[in-house]
This record gives sequence, structure tokens and C-alpha cells, in this order.
Amino acid sequence: MENRTLSPTPGPFARRMKFRNILPLLAFVFALSACEEPSAVAVDVEPALLGGRVMLSATGNSIVTATIPGLTFPRYFTFTARRHADGSVAGQWERVNRRPHEFGGGLIEQQGIVLCMTRSGNQVWIGTLTVGGPDDGRERGFRAEDNGEGPNAPPDRISGHRTFTGFSAADFCENQTPPFLLFDITSPPDPGGGPNPGQIQVRP
Repeated sequence: MENRTLSPTPGPFARRMKFRNILPLLAFVFALSACEEPSAVAVDVEPALLGGRVMLSATGNSIVTATIPGLTFPRYFTFTARRHADGSVAGQWERVNRRPHEFGGGLIEQQGIVLCMTRSGNQVWIGTLTVGGPDDGRERGFRAEDNGEGPNAPPDRISGHRTFTGFSAADFCENQTPPFLLFDITSPPDPGGGPNPGQIQVRP
């Protein structure tokens, strides 16, 4: 017959002693948890909230037919700009030239940020900075005109996106000069997937 040794079942006293032995360990663990620094939580903040309420906004897109000797090609321009209650301005722009086939085709893109914006009536003056590419750091500006919406409204208008000579983007916005020539935005949509004929929206 096989001999087996049975372990005695611990009584209430032994169980209480075992629990008391664990208490110091639990206290040590809780003390360490209390001393740990809370982990930082990253929170995304809407950029518009950083400068307060948006007091002026302007958005738009346009198609302009650019011309070089003997050739014409479409140029697409889009922008968005916001001026906040504290005077800060944010926004971006992008310009895309669809290169003529005679020059290899394809697209030439430029982009940047908005530096300043002022308003007079239904027109805005916007100063910008080019970011990246061969013109990196170059200041430019344009003005745009919102003539309302609907089938009977006259076309919105926009100027060329011009490089400054002898003055800065800040000068352009503050003095609202030179008055770059405005063009009607009436070009048809681009079959290659470019933006619609164009619409300028200035709010409020």
C-alpha cells in the first residue's frame, strides 16, 4: 500500500498570520504608486482657439490662364486665411502650374503660409511667405474680392500672386497698396481635375 502524507489544513490563526505578513508589502506598493508622477497626456488644440475668436476669414480658389511667348497654360491658386481677436493671422496657400507639353508637361507646385490680412469693404489684402522650393522665404501678396453668390451676382475677382519689390508683406497689408489689378474668375473647370472656376468668400 502506498504511503501518502497529508498536509494539515491551515486553521484560522494561520490564515490570519499569513494575511498580516502581506500587509507590509501592500503598504509599500501603495506608497510607491502615490509617489509616481502622473503621465502627461497630449491634447490637440484647434489652432483657431490659440488666438481667440476668428474675426475675419477669407478663402478662395481660382484658375488663371498664364501666358509665356507662344504658349498658354492654366494656373490654379487656392488659399485660406484667418485673423483672430488677438490680431494673429494664420492660413496657407498653394499655386499649381500645369506645365505645357512643350516643356515636358506635369505640374509645378508652390506653397506657403499667410503672414497678414486686412480688409476694405468686400476686398482683402493678403501677404504671404513662400515655404520650400527655389523661392523659399520670398514674400508675396495678392488681393481678392467677394462679390456675393447666386446666378445674378457678378464674378468674384482676384489679382495675381505678386512678388514684392521695395516693400514687405506687412507694408502691403497695412497700406493696401499697390492695388494689384483684379481679374474676373470665370474660367471653366479644368477637365484634368483642377478646382472649380473659383469663388472668393470673405466672412463676416
